[in-house]
Amino acid sequence: MMKMIYAIVRPEKVYEVNKALVDAGYGASTKWSVAGRGKQHGIQVGEIVYDEMTKNMLLVACEEEEKYNGLIN
Repeated sequence: MMKMIYAIVRPEKVYEVNKALVDAGYGASTKWSVAGRGKQHGIQVGEIVYDEMTKNMLLVACEEEEKYNGLIN
């Protein structure tokens, strides 16, 4: 049975994450630009508060047994 893995990644880390996926044998993925906030709950620059930050969502399909191999979890 196939499983879909969703990962939210900072834009500056997308290349590194994609390279690790390819090196591990997961060459196919889908990338979407998304906006959201995580633990940081936005960022404040002077008087301006940016509630949501630009992120990328990566989607990778794998066999159910493979999702526990240490890279995909």
